[in-house]
Amino acid sequence: MLYLYDNTTDTFSPLYRTAFENLDEMIDPPAVIDTTVYDLVFFASLTDIFTIAKRRSAIRARFAKDEEGKPLVDKIAITDDERDWYDDVLPQGAIEVYKKLSAFAKNVTNAYKYSVTFGPKTGSGTVESISGTTIIDSSLTLVPSALKGHKLVITTVGDLKDQQKTIADNTANTIILEEAWEQDITGLTYDVYNPSEDYVMYSVKLDSNWDRNMLQSCDNAIIESLVTYTLKEWYLINRYGDDYAIEEDRYQKQLMKVRSSLSQGVKPYRRPADFFAV
Repeated sequence: MLYLYDNTTDTFSPLYRTAFENLDEMIDPPAVIDTTVYDLVFFASLTDIFTIAKRRSAIRARFAKDEEGKPLVDKIAITDDERDWYDDVLPQGAIEVYKKLSAFAKNVTNAYKYSVTFGPKTGSGTVESISGTTIIDSSLTLVPSALKGHKLVITTVGDLKDQQKTIADNTANTIILEEAWEQDITGLTYDVYNPSEDYVMYSVKLDSNWDRNMLQSCDNAIIESLVTYTLKEWYLINRYGDDYAIEEDRYQKQLMKVRSSLSQGVKPYRRPADFFAV
């Protein structure tokens, strides 16, 4: 999923697929507007990546046989039982993808974010006081337990901005978090969102010579990189060497596509003619 920042209207616009209600609030617009560059944001759904990896491993398992000719579906196919394993290994793969994008994100704040939650806003307020995991905000008039499972996101500018915690329960004017903040959040403002899905987010800046026709190629390469990373790590941990080697090769090729698709210019990029001049 792609979003392009419009420097003339100060808004993010979806280039294709579906927009999210709180997108403009979760991504800070550039402080200095430069109409000669594009601000591009890529999103990859953590659930979608897992689903694609499961589907591909299941198809592979249909044709895999052991020495006795018996199917290896139960051993090769990734299932929902492996979701905890997946949540442990994918962050490293997401970082590896970001390394290929980092050359285009030198001047971007928070260019990489993992497990960003999007969904409709369900409330906002200010932390009057906090005791352990319980936030008190007398301005609230909530239905008890209505916010259970929602995300509380700090909105005050500072070190804690955009950090979030899951809400365990609520009363009419208190919010109980699943875990406490280590820092004192008294006086900070917050928003509450009903999470729909978690994403890995990459932000880059590209100059006016950049070829926008390569957008979908880069987006596809990011998704494919994360899927093939998951598959290769799965085959590695299960010691299926041939399958691991195949997915590792595909993974490296997708990483190359991530970088090359953002390096395409409408006009060729050329070094100065006197680069090696004495």
